[in-house]
Amino acid sequence: MGGPYNNLNRIGGENNYDAGAFSLEANRSMARALGVVPGNGGYEIVVQCSGEILGDHPNYFRVPITVSAGTWTVAGVVTAQPTTTTLAASPAGTAAYGAPVTLTATVTPSAATGTVTFKRGATTIGTAAVSGGTASLSAADLPIGTLSLTAVFAPSGNDWAASTSAGVAYQVTAPAGGASGSQTILADVAPGAFSLGLAGDTVNLTGGVVGGQATGALHKATVTDLRGTNAGWNLVGQVQDFVNGSAQIPGDNLGWSPNAAKVDASGAVLAGVAAAPGGGTGLGTARTLCKANSGSSAGVFECGAGLTLDIPDSVAPGSYAATLTLTLA
Repeated sequence: MGGPYNNLNRIGGENNYDAGAFSLEANRSMARALGVVPGNGGYEIVVQCSGEILGDHPNYFRVPITVSAGTWTVAGVVTAQPTTTTLAASPAGTAAYGAPVTLTATVTPSAATGTVTFKRGATTIGTAAVSGGTASLSAADLPIGTLSLTAVFAPSGNDWAASTSAGVAYQVTAPAGGASGSQTILADVAPGAFSLGLAGDTVNLTGGVVGGQATGALHKATVTDLRGTNAGWNLVGQVQDFVNGSAQIPGDNLGWSPNAAKVDASGAVLAGVAAAPGGGTGLGTARTLCKANSGSSAGVFECGAGLTLDIPDSVAPGSYAATLTLTLA
């Protein structure tokens, strides 16, 4: 949603998520949330817990609504109908290496639409569209040995649920007159790094005058997430007060405009929300510099920010210093 908005009522503390039931009273209209008066049609309201330290919770509540003639009503939570998938192979049970094997998946109810991915173990053999409740694929390059074949149904919309067939044991034999052998290949995979690296440790803000602003840029922070868990992460920053002898500038007077990019990653990174200096919105409180959500956090990413320091008109001139701490969790 775009447009100006106010946060809903705060629930619970800042370091964890509530487990009990609670209620929220919306304090903005659909028109204000969207930036325009909503036209007739379907919309979706989403409630999700988020924290500066823990980031977004992977679970959320959503409910579709319908707007008609300026009035909105709950349309009901979308519930996908369950499906079942079964797999058959022809010829049944066994085939010689190189002979075509026809794999047929049957999806019920037959009205379900989508695609079926045929697999041997974790390896994909191919995909086929579901038509009239079935999907078929011919495979002529199955390897010699005892295989476990499965069919995975992926629906094309929200009306149907996904389903996976039971495994089908299948034997591929060596061609007549030939010989075969097999070896089991094992590979131990250890978790990789979960780390934070900084391109520098000192930032010089320039252009500062009493009653004005000083600006600069945060040194790039590199987040490496090779844990193999895709569990998500959040990088937050908070600054102490700026000190020059007995004179101080509140840490809240420092604001930033975050940016983020992936360097080498299968996941995705999100830049934090800009924090305006002063007024309780600055970096005197922990703010997100960047984050990656659960399910898409693997890889190497870079995060940075432009910095702006508001200098009070009553502060003594001099050289001020503060420590900004970045925490990866």
